[in-house]
Amino acid sequence: MNRTNLLNDRKFLIKYITSYSVLVIIILIMGLYMYKLGIDDAKSNLFQQSYIILSQSVSNMDNAFRSMETLSIQIADNSNIIKLEKMTSTENPFYPSAKEAMQFLTSFGPSEAILPISDYYIYLPHTDYVLSSSYLNRTDLYYRLNKHYNTQYYNEWLSVLNNESSCFSFYNTQNLSPYSTSPYLYLVPLEKYTIQKNISGMICFEIDANKLYNLFLDLPLFERGFLYVVNNESNLSFSITDKSTPSLSKENIQKVIASTNEHPYFSSVTVEKEQMLITSITSSYNEWTYYLFQPEEMVFKSLISYHKIYSFITIGACIISFLVILILSKKNLAPFFKVRTQLEDTLKEHSSLQQTLFIQKQLIYQSYIARLITGQIHNMNELNYISDYLNICTSDRNFCVLYITAYYINNITHGMSSTEMLSSEEQETYHNTLRHEFREAFGWDILIYDTDITSNSFALLVGDDENLSLEDATALHAGQFLTLQEKITKNYPFCLFCGMGNRNRDLTHIWKSYQQARQAVSHATSKAPFQPYKKLHKSWKGYYYPLEFAQKLTEFITSGNEKQVQEFLHLIEYENLLERTLSPQMKLLLFSDIRSTLLKIRFSITPEIINSSEHETLLEQINTNLENSELEYQTLCDIALWMTSFYKPKQQEGNQLIRTIQEYIRNNYTDSSLCLNKISDQFGISESYFSYLFKAETKTNFSEYLEKLRMDQALVLLQTSSIPVSNLYLEVGYNNANSFRRAFKKVHGVSPKAIRDSVKENL
Repeated sequence: MNRTNLLNDRKFLIKYITSYSVLVIIILIMGLYMYKLGIDDAKSNLFQQSYIILSQSVSNMDNAFRSMETLSIQIADNSNIIKLEKMTSTENPFYPSAKEAMQFLTSFGPSEAILPISDYYIYLPHTDYVLSSSYLNRTDLYYRLNKHYNTQYYNEWLSVLNNESSCFSFYNTQNLSPYSTSPYLYLVPLEKYTIQKNISGMICFEIDANKLYNLFLDLPLFERGFLYVVNNESNLSFSITDKSTPSLSKENIQKVIASTNEHPYFSSVTVEKEQMLITSITSSYNEWTYYLFQPEEMVFKSLISYHKIYSFITIGACIISFLVILILSKKNLAPFFKVRTQLEDTLKEHSSLQQTLFIQKQLIYQSYIARLITGQIHNMNELNYISDYLNICTSDRNFCVLYITAYYINNITHGMSSTEMLSSEEQETYHNTLRHEFREAFGWDILIYDTDITSNSFALLVGDDENLSLEDATALHAGQFLTLQEKITKNYPFCLFCGMGNRNRDLTHIWKSYQQARQAVSHATSKAPFQPYKKLHKSWKGYYYPLEFAQKLTEFITSGNEKQVQEFLHLIEYENLLERTLSPQMKLLLFSDIRSTLLKIRFSITPEIINSSEHETLLEQINTNLENSELEYQTLCDIALWMTSFYKPKQQEGNQLIRTIQEYIRNNYTDSSLCLNKISDQFGISESYFSYLFKAETKTNFSEYLEKLRMDQALVLLQTSSIPVSNLYLEVGYNNANSFRRAFKKVHGVSPKAIRDSVKENL
């Protein structure tokens, strides 16, 4: 007995040691996770520092660009310079005007000192002269004598000065200059800052490489890092390297930038086999993007000490933990089977709940499909909800119903139902198999309604391109069905028959296609298993008003759905009075059936439903008409629509809240912070609900509505005011001129400048 207890104690001890060991492992994993969090936090701080420094440097660069823009505006505003630019020869008064212009440029000496430029000059293409504060020279002489540039590249340099696409970007003069450090050439067109026409002169700023480097002197490049700057067309503007930065291929850097997310805050990339950290910022001034590359090994070198400390702590914690496990395991041998049993029971209950929830979801899904196909949807809100739930894409699509009946092959000749030779398990197996084959044949986005699970009858809601004609769609689905039938007949003991209803774009009318498909499948034969409703011969003399039609008409009237009632009455007229040639006796029988349906509905109209004197008068007229047993079809239609009005809900007036918000937007569109979130806070509604209401009322999105309003006002200002085009974006609520220009061109098809120019020409 003692020996048995000892064996049990050892088993319990092993279990406790195992359980506590798992706990220690979990703690160690948590420690690893906390260590990772610490390292990630340290990395985040380093990235944050780099981002802040880069932001400041980019801000300094933008300020330099703005200062050059200010200087350009003052130069373009000088009448002597504009006069010189328009001259086509150096005859009098060219030189006196040039002298006055040079004296004018001399006044900007202090401004030059604070800019990252070594020199600037004005290129006059009409006279082929270069003008600055200290010299006036022919372009070729300036190139050779003043700059000592390589004459081999003179034409290239001259083409840059005459090309508008070279403006507002850096041109590297390394090939031209005989010096080791050469400046960047930054061109600004005079035409941008003057109202004068036909101005082709250029203000040429020579960006000093050393001064440019000083603007980014604080960047932590860590010896092998570098700064790579691209313009808004992703072309290299300039780069700054550290003392040990290796020679890198421009193409490789461009590939690395293209492979990263657009303007990442920070990320890790591989540049020519070296792991580097990349931080980027896009300038708000000219949309240049500044990419800071830093060697990851050097950036996180200081974190290695943390790794050693953590390793020491981890080893010590493991030793102490296993000692504690041994002590606790010997002292605590209480059984744990009860807890385990309770846990297992809980898991079983959870699994049962999950299974029940899954079954409920399937039932709801099938219920929504049935309501959609059989026409039990009464308003657009209900249709939109069910369409979203079923994930139906209604954009640019037409829908039709294919009604497919699968007969067990051994039963066809005997006229027996499929259930007479198939067990319930076999029936369910074949049923699921057929559903799978339908989706493979007609597409995985179709919806399948099991109209009769015992006889394997299915209604398939199929969507296709709205540009596809009915004939082409019929041929397509016929081909899909015949391929499916061949596969089913070959592999399973079933034979398929299919009827196809007409197509509808509006899902609220898809029940018509369902009825048509059911009617069409009844005419399918072994020689013609696919029957489209459109091609049925309907010259028989009997009328078509099945029991389902009476139920459907009752349902539509009592739900107050006037649109569906009208559509249903048109369907009855089309089926019986247009598609068929009925004798007078058959017409009387048809109208009698419709009258019987309307009489049943009439007796369901209670006094509570009649809530006005107009309803009472209308009810008397209905009673009078229904007393006549021989009514015309139009009278029956009128009675049906009159009855519908008793159940029709009151129409709500237009959404007053959205009209109030529209007025608020019109009064505050110049506010650049105006957005979906701000309006939601202002009026105390959620963003999603506001978006839904706004789209339902205005038939457009909020962002599109605001953009159109701003662009229309911008057009008015361009045509009626003298506000400069460069400042117009501020007047209509934009923070960025480039974003404004893109939006204006998207809405109006032309640029703001083109509109202003056309207005001036008309004046």
